Amino acid sequence: MNDYRRRLIFQLASGYEEALIIIHSLECLKRRDEIYRWLIRNDVTGQKLIDFAKEHKYSWNRMGKFVLGKIEKEKPKALYVGRDVL
Repeated sequence: MNDYRRRLIFQLASGYEEALIIIHSLECLKRRDEIYRWLIRNDVTGQKLIDFAKEHKYSWNRMGKFVLGKIEKEKPKALYVGRDVL
């Protein structure tokens, strides 16, 4: 594990040991760094991360799918001349 990911994990846990169990389950996801950054940017850390996991019935798959869906919606879409630009 590199220092960057370690810092992300500590920021996510923010002092709650219970959050480390959730973070550990998210480690198997392919785009985990993007997920961690989104969670930190949207202030879903510590107790809020535990509540977030509760909302998704502690399913790392549901949590990952939800966050990745949000990330994909935030990406800028390509502009097409003639349709998007007049």
